[in-house]
Amino acid sequence: MITIPGLERYNGSYYDAYKAIYSLVAYEVEELRSMFPEKAINSIDGYKVGILAKMMFASCSFMVIIEQTHDYSSAATILRSIADNLASYILVYHEKNKDELLLRHFLFLYDGFNTRLNGRLAIMPNTDSSIPKIEEEMLQKMVQEANIKDEKAIALCLTKIRSNNLYKKYTTELEYLINHKKWNYISLGKYKERNTWEKMYPLINGKESSSVYISYLSQFVHGLSSSNLIYDANSTNTFNELIGIGITFLGKINNFAQNDFNIDKKALMHNFFQSEFGKVHLSYVTPEYLESFLKSIKP
Repeated sequence: MITIPGLERYNGSYYDAYKAIYSLVAYEVEELRSMFPEKAINSIDGYKVGILAKMMFASCSFMVIIEQTHDYSSAATILRSIADNLASYILVYHEKNKDELLLRHFLFLYDGFNTRLNGRLAIMPNTDSSIPKIEEEMLQKMVQEANIKDEKAIALCLTKIRSNNLYKKYTTELEYLINHKKWNYISLGKYKERNTWEKMYPLINGKESSSVYISYLSQFVHGLSSSNLIYDANSTNTFNELIGIGITFLGKINNFAQNDFNIDKKALMHNFFQSEFGKVHLSYVTPEYLESFLKSIKP
């Protein structure tokens, strides 16, 4: 069982703790979304906010699946997905050297755009006489436009990588990383070696043991034997272990929201208690905790 410090503040309930913390972090991320353009891939902060928002949507789905469908396998799968997002976010965007952060960012994007484009190109056209010709032509046009957008994004990534301040000194290394789409390289000194997911998971909480549990969740992602075992989905305690991990993940997202964007923490929480998120938060905490929290945020 995962021990959650201060669980008594949330009525001693994993469920209440998760939903109270979620509402607070969701408010912070929504505030960040109003400040930074998520769709601009050359805006580092905007792209980071987009990742945080994606993880918050997944965090919401995680609890919905637990409470509404009691689906242990899907909940575990979502948890693993959030872990992967956290690990890659830390590796790329907590890079201390600014030039290397930009390098990893555009290699990260370059890999993603190439994978999406190649996946789309691999789909062989299937002529179906039952589909009107005009609809088939419209579909082909949509695919072509999507391909062009990806090709332009790939070209932009290459330009950014080759104009990076590190390129002149590490030309051979960077060209290797481009050719192998390796954003998760160990270091420029060990550019041919890559960080596996197992190596990256301890970045989340600094504990090597986290790699074992998060890697175990791949059983549910890939449909391996553990995912076929019977879980007592009608017992709320069954999900406490997953929810406990989910709470620690929300804590990491909260840390990123408060510290990665040069935004004053109090400003980020401005009007929280007047918002719907704040009202939800208050519905899951004890009166004693509420009083202490209010004192902590007073100027």
